[in-house]
Amino acid sequence: MCALALGLVGGCPSSEFICNDDADCTGLDGGACEADGYCSVPDPDCPSQRRYAAHSGPRSNDCVDEDVAEGGATETSDGSGSDGSDDSDGSDGSTTVPATSTGTVDDTGSSTGLESELVLHLPFDDDDFEASAGAVDVGPFGLDATCGELGCPTSVDGVSGRAALFQGGQRFEIAGTDPLDLTEGLTIAVWVRDLAGDPLATRVIFSRLIGDGFAASYELEFYDSTITAAVADTDNQALASVPYEPDPMQPWMHLAVVVDGASLLLYRDAELVASSDGAVVGYQDSALIVGADEDGGGSVNDYFVGELDELQIFARPLSPAELAELVASMR
Repeated sequence: MCALALGLVGGCPSSEFICNDDADCTGLDGGACEADGYCSVPDPDCPSQRRYAAHSGPRSNDCVDEDVAEGGATETSDGSGSDGSDDSDGSDGSTTVPATSTGTVDDTGSSTGLESELVLHLPFDDDDFEASAGAVDVGPFGLDATCGELGCPTSVDGVSGRAALFQGGQRFEIAGTDPLDLTEGLTIAVWVRDLAGDPLATRVIFSRLIGDGFAASYELEFYDSTITAAVADTDNQALASVPYEPDPMQPWMHLAVVVDGASLLLYRDAELVASSDGAVVGYQDSALIVGADEDGGGSVNDYFVGELDELQIFARPLSPAELAELVASMR
């Protein structure tokens, strides 16, 4: 499985996506896992014919060295060599790629960090969503995030790399699949820039329908001068809401919806701002809609107006410290 490694490279916040084999890069067109543990994509302008994908640490968007593309030894992601120093296991000269995370390693040797629970990651770093008719999921499942019938969002500068601009009629849809049916708690985190002219208007950031009415398995929206998170099954709904006023001095905010046991928690910039008890999440075969809402009659409405960046879904509730690291890694 791919790993999201949060750390500092050259003193600047960054995120690294570590792969173990080509299957970890299937979310990229022609993606392959290079010998140094980063995903790459075909690029005829590079001597090796391959270029590192975004979120490849210090190598992001650089050409892959020809000896790496041919499977030769190279530097690891922490900059050390593979010539018998500490980054080699000493048995066959293979390169060991360290993956830092906010987690720990338990006594079985398995990681308990963020990377082991990531199920969806839309960095929105695509240069042209229209060209690919969607956005690339660089998470471990490579889920399809396709544009709605009214077209695709526009690629713009974001918090990290590029972002997706929604102008009141565009959306992405991720088909309802098992990885998104999270029964042991969840975290959905995203960077948001609200550009709506009317703070009272309903603008849905993401939503996934449950039942045949207006409830959602999980939803995050601007509603009547609030930021509101909701989770539901077919019988119950929990809401967590906080008053909201646009702040032109800090246009980007990091929002996170966390379900921890029976509690729904809403975080803004890693600070808990609202909560609700009695949170029960149910699922049906419906798509996750990013940038709009869908009701039981099949109507799509309440389109988001603004920019989104770095949408991530984790299969467990992240702690406040882990959310703070996600925020710090992008600022």
